[in-house]
Amino acid sequence: MQLSLASVIIPAYNAERFLRQAVESALAQTHSPLEVVIVDDGSTDGTRRLADEIAAADARVRVFSQPNAGVGAARNRGLAEARGEFVAPLDADDFWYPKKLERQIAVLQERGERWGMAYCWSKSVDEHGKETESLQHWPVEGDVFEALIYRNVVGNASVPLFRASALREVGGYRTREEQSGAQGCEDWDLTIRVAAQYFAAEVSEFLVAYRQIAGTMTSDVTGMARSYEVTMQELRQGHPELSESLFRWSAGHFYLYLLNICYAAGNYPACFRMLRRLLSADPATILSPTIYRVTAMSLLRMAFGRNILQRKRLGAPDDDLRKPWWIPAHWVEARRWAVLLRRKRAP
Repeated sequence: MQLSLASVIIPAYNAERFLRQAVESALAQTHSPLEVVIVDDGSTDGTRRLADEIAAADARVRVFSQPNAGVGAARNRGLAEARGEFVAPLDADDFWYPKKLERQIAVLQERGERWGMAYCWSKSVDEHGKETESLQHWPVEGDVFEALIYRNVVGNASVPLFRASALREVGGYRTREEQSGAQGCEDWDLTIRVAAQYFAAEVSEFLVAYRQIAGTMTSDVTGMARSYEVTMQELRQGHPELSESLFRWSAGHFYLYLLNICYAAGNYPACFRMLRRLLSADPATILSPTIYRVTAMSLLRMAFGRNILQRKRLGAPDDDLRKPWWIPAHWVEARRWAVLLRRKRAP
């Protein structure tokens, strides 16, 4: 049986430092055939030179360039150039473990055409590629539409594998312009739109290394919040059958995530701005221990400096919700998941 071509899409903006490892992890996949499509999104460093060098050494790699237009537009250019039956995005600072494509393609081929994407699990790695933690996962598959709106169970942009036909049906990524100049949720938005039309399969293996680098958590949380709000506004308009409680739960979870980003970046005034937004969106988040820890530590560090009671690193945003001693937060989370799972469409 002839194996299906997989297209790996790598958007690259000033990605010279990590691009080679990302591409090599794609080329080392146990699934063959594959192609790697690199889109240089107006880089000002040596990204294009390095990409051309890699392509010259391996005919499976093709390189395209465009003026800087944001990650959504770069991924869309890659989708336009892709020739595979399956499409897998890979961010230029992440990398894959060797069986990633093999496992995901196998499960989609086994399940059939109604299954439009497959996702797997991730591990966080530092700037040197050393594993730091296994990220929290919420095992759910089949009809994941409402679960994905509640929280991004896929995890990050380097995780999903799509049927190319599913992407042609739902369209590509939201561009920066389509998000009012913001970006940050375009990968989550795309998986939600695919999940609205198709079932999703889960591969319960750690197959993606998601790189988190010290100093890069100074993300534009205002822009990320705007990207999120554009996504949810379009969902409300396109799916009036969805309950308002689902959007409230989603906003509470997402703003809690942004609160942790603000804290990890040392932007303590922004913590309090995000805290107001969080509690306004979903008052039930008052039960989360994260709020009290971040609030207390932000006040202390604003008063006495950010090195007071310094921890090595901030844990995952929802670490405390998994600890059974915090019964109210645990109970609320469990109740919400039970509601969502009851609403699932049967495969």
